[in-house]
Amino acid sequence: MKRNILVISKEKNVGHTIEENFVDTFTTVYCVRTSTRAMEMIMREIYNLIIFDIFIQDMEGEALLQIIRRLSNAPILVLTKQLEIETRIRILNLGADDCMVWPTTFDELIIRSIACMKRGKERIELKPIIKRNIGLVIDPSKRLVELQKRKVDLTKREFDILYLLSSNPGVVFSKEQIYDMIWEDKFIKDDGNIMSHIGRLRKKLGQANRYIQTIWGIGYRFTDEAKD
Repeated sequence: MKRNILVISKEKNVGHTIEENFVDTFTTVYCVRTSTRAMEMIMREIYNLIIFDIFIQDMEGEALLQIIRRLSNAPILVLTKQLEIETRIRILNLGADDCMVWPTTFDELIIRSIACMKRGKERIELKPIIKRNIGLVIDPSKRLVELQKRKVDLTKREFDILYLLSSNPGVVFSKEQIYDMIWEDKFIKDDGNIMSHIGRLRKKLGQANRYIQTIWGIGYRFTDEAKD
């Protein structure tokens, strides 16, 4: 059975070590160095393990950990330079499956990685989103959206935008972040692509469109408590 590992770290040697020990006929290792690229990869692919250096440079590490956990059920092994037990407990409570002080021996990294994959092999799919208060169900494995038990037909990018926003309620995503994660292309200032896709998505959601809020001058967010 093929397995995928995602390494999120600013340190190249972490990714290289994982690649050297796991790359074989059945394993593919992907290495990214930014939070935007990490979220894009998680939305596009299912992973058997995510190895995350919590001191990633372009975003607060614990905030990114929470977003990753909302998006994916994959086992998460966090690397941290913090020795305090309180810090490691907090990281585990935020959704990590294991937390190890880094740097340490690469042998320990490999052993912990294998253990995480064994424990998490039954729950690696993307998480379905269920908003019972508004009757919204989003199933990423089937690319299916239902609203009040009625199927909503969305394009690939409309689905990806809705899944990204709804899996991170209250989090504001800038147009540039959405573009980077979903279009997989360089963001062009004042590009109308995102606005037109959001507009069509809102139209298809009917009265539920108010749950996708525009934050003027910044971007968009999904809220469970939209005002009538």
